[in-house]
Amino acid sequence: MDDKNAVKKSRTETDDKQNFIIQDGILKQYTGTASAITVPDGVKVIGENAFAKNKNLKHVQLPKGVLVIAPQAFAWCRNLQGVELPDSLKVIDHEAFMECESLWDVHIPDGLTTLGSCAFSECRSLTEITIPGSVTEFGYEIFSGCTGIRTAGPLNGPYDLTFPWTEEIPGYAFASLTGMTAVVLPEALKEIPKFAFYNCAALTDVRIPDGVAEIGYKAFLGCIRLKKITIPDSVRTIYPLAFQYCYDLEEVTIPQSTYVCENSFAGCRKLQKTEQ
Repeated sequence: MDDKNAVKKSRTETDDKQNFIIQDGILKQYTGTASAITVPDGVKVIGENAFAKNKNLKHVQLPKGVLVIAPQAFAWCRNLQGVELPDSLKVIDHEAFMECESLWDVHIPDGLTTLGSCAFSECRSLTEITIPGSVTEFGYEIFSGCTGIRTAGPLNGPYDLTFPWTEEIPGYAFASLTGMTAVVLPEALKEIPKFAFYNCAALTDVRIPDGVAEIGYKAFLGCIRLKKITIPDSVRTIYPLAFQYCYDLEEVTIPQSTYVCENSFAGCRKLQKTEQ
């Protein structure tokens, strides 16, 4: 039986409610040893470190009414494969699922407003995820080290990671997605913010859309596989260190009207700049 079928079968398992320590709607700790659990009704918050470092857990179903998954709630649950998140969920706080290296089955519900920093960092088995348009607070390096995510692009596209942004994307939007090789940016995009592609070490394919006015501080720092990039006429400013340590960058086409700040291309040892 493969892992996915095993997870589905394990969902029929039950667990004694006495293994859940709950106070005032907050699940403080889970003390059981089951591989698949359903959190009891009435819980509003999955508390900090409630399941952290649980070696047995493979599948979790959260009840309707859960609003918050607190910091490190499921961190280091290395065998966790699937989690069912309710539509009521508003916040996935920082490092909530950090280093859940077996996690592949998770759907972020519409209505979520906050994705905390490093929320899914080092979830290496994660190969498909959608960021809903309801997210208004976006932390840094949310998917850092998720090497199974190879492509990213707008909603409804054939990408591993799909996102709702059109004219603006958050800083750190794709930071440290070390397995991502290609990204499709929305045509209406106005700027590439700071740290947007920081440490995307496998990135080789990105086109900056016409209409982008700025390329932010350290936006592409550490994109060591990027070989060629064309700056559209719309770009007014390339900020410091925007392309620092893009070691394989060989050719950049820059319009004469674009202001290039000092050290924008620091450490690009193969670079031959060209101007329109």
